[in-house]
Amino acid sequence: MPTFPTLSRSPQVSGLQNGLFGDPTIRTELSSGYLQTGNRVSWIPKTFVRKYTGLTNADKALLVTFQETTVEVGKTNFDWTDVVSTNTYDVVLMSPITFTMVTPGIWSCTIKLRQFTSTVT
Repeated sequence: MPTFPTLSRSPQVSGLQNGLFGDPTIRTELSSGYLQTGNRVSWIPKTFVRKYTGLTNADKALLVTFQETTVEVGKTNFDWTDVVSTNTYDVVLMSPITFTMVTPGIWSCTIKLRQFTSTVT
């Protein structure tokens, strides 16, 4: 399984968003007015949004190659270590990585990930 690439330096991370991918609850309203609930799945996938700033041209090129060739955007899952929790998750890209030039030679990017399996290390 591929691993998220190691960047040339530690980028600043901002725009941290964590959430759940959908609502796994099955709800059935009974004629008596009661609500019957149950789980659709045995685990709830998480979502992560991270904004990395301070990327070099080489870091940008590495991430472009990773998303276009290695994982083909959301086609292949990969291991990603969250800089906040330091946990490693099996994830997929939810959408293409977006890049913004901060100054010539310095980039920021926004990465949107979805947990692929319940495995966390």
